[in-house]
Amino acid sequence: MTVRTVADEDWMHRALALARHAESAEDEVPVGAVLLRGNEVLGEGWNRTIGSSDPTAHAEIVALRDAGRRVRMAPVMRAIVVMA
Repeated sequence: MTVRTVADEDWMHRALALARHAESAEDEVPVGAVLLRGNEVLGEGWNRTIGSSDPTAHAEIVALRDAGRRVRMAPVMRAIVVMA
């Protein structure tokens, strides 16, 4: 059984905020993603497939790319992706 915490809900709210941004500010499909290790944000992203003309620019991929820049390519093992 998985126990949900307040932090889980906070991260889901952050992913939802990124999804809303994708839709309202960039006219993208509303999906947001937060890549976490514990309570540390490794990366964030939202769908950018339309604006970037890049079929691989899904929210989770954008979050992984962001993590690569933020942690200078450190492994993202034991990380989870929260998506909305």
